Amino acid sequence: MKIAIVGAHGSGKTTLSLGLVMNLKIMGRNAELMPEVARHSPYLIAGQQSPEAQLHIFSSQVESELRHARTCDVLVTDRCVLDHLMYLELFFPESKDFIQAERDFSRVYIKTYDHIFRTSTIYNSEEIKDNLRPKDLSLQRKAHENLGKLLEEFYPDYISLPSAKDVNAITFIMEHI
Repeated sequence: MKIAIVGAHGSGKTTLSLGLVMNLKIMGRNAELMPEVARHSPYLIAGQQSPEAQLHIFSSQVESELRHARTCDVLVTDRCVLDHLMYLELFFPESKDFIQAERDFSRVYIKTYDHIFRTSTIYNSEEIKDNLRPKDLSLQRKAHENLGKLLEEFYPDYISLPSAKDVNAITFIMEHI
């Protein structure tokens, strides 16, 4: 089973993914977390944002998912291919060939996810101590909106998580898988 936790940067995906894997392991499931691949991109670490960097992150997502899925029964991914397509479209709308290639691949590859859960909370990125993340709150909101449109187009059965203040997201996910 492959479960993706998706959302804008700084929306709690990593914390949620870690908690979900821990709960699955406590229940005796052979679960593994596939961490966010952008953190290991040589392009972003060097501060070189480009369409090629986004393509590298996209392809790294796929490669990492394939590698991790071989070693567990439940793979929880911090992001999915649509997150990376969204950032390519957001930052480099002029890269039409790369965008079309990622869209074509995503349309087929998205079927490998058993469940996709989208975070609903937007945190103030300026308060998050993370040098990789953009701090612009309007950019975070735009990313959230654009990802929603891609999910509707590519994976309309995705589940929006309720606000963290309303419900325990891990319990919510466990009830839906």
